[in-house]
Amino acid sequence: MFFQCKSFKIASIAESQLSQVLSVYQQCEDFLALGPVSKASMDMVKADIDHSKEENGLFCGIFDLKDNLIGIIDFVPSMFEGKPENAFISLIMVAKPYRNKGLGRKVTEAVINKIKEDPQVRVVLSAVQTNNEQAIKFWESLGFHIIGDPEPRPDKTVVYRLGNNL
Repeated sequence: MFFQCKSFKIASIAESQLSQVLSVYQQCEDFLALGPVSKASMDMVKADIDHSKEENGLFCGIFDLKDNLIGIIDFVPSMFEGKPENAFISLIMVAKPYRNKGLGRKVTEAVINKIKEDPQVRVVLSAVQTNNEQAIKFWESLGFHIIGDPEPRPDKTVVYRLGNNL
């Protein structure tokens, strides 16, 4: 386990939990529909895990206190793009029954607070598809600001990079 809060914990995902991760992805197909692949698959889950490893990220489960997987968060706690001062939150997904209850905000704030424990980290970055207005508002409500122009990605999506100075 990486850490625990009052109502959830953030922990690594075991191989035996991949079907549960896929279930969370399937419950988030409304989010996936904004991108190039709208249907969740085990290949997508494994590709995201592999990409996280390549970026020195932590692909984690969000668990309730009874160890039920209720979401996913993926973040690079430092050294994003080779810079010790940069952290990056690349993904947060919350299963449908747990949405609109403040969980995403609490998890994101808890991860940012954990990232802040590293005195070298000066900024937390994220990226949001330009067509995801709800996510842009979410990140802005957490103190993030759009930095730079829209960036085309290899998967044919276009994202805004957002930053929050610590």
